[in-house]
Amino acid sequence: MSGPSGPRSGGVWIRDRYPLIAGEELTPLVRLAMAADLASPQTNSSERGLPFINADYTAYLGREPQGEFVGIQPYGHISERGVGVGQAVVHDERGPVGFIATAAVVNR
Repeated sequence: MSGPSGPRSGGVWIRDRYPLIAGEELTPLVRLAMAADLASPQTNSSERGLPFINADYTAYLGREPQGEFVGIQPYGHISERGVGVGQAVVHDERGPVGFIATAAVVNR
């Protein structure tokens, strides 16, 4: 996996069933933050598998998320010499909400 890539295939819709804190309802923003961790394997994998482990991710939102479902749509990946970065578009049931930027390192 090297060089920039454009829109990538795949993606997932997520709905967490368990609370982050016992007895507390999940808000749409908390649901998005929990789902954002899946952006790394979505953006940094290839037909050869997932050679990277998640080092960090940041969510950039253009609006408040709504609802229980969060979609992670992989968009791009760049890597060289053991470091990778990825980008995914994050959705709710109304449409795009923002972006997830990921940083990853090779796990040989």
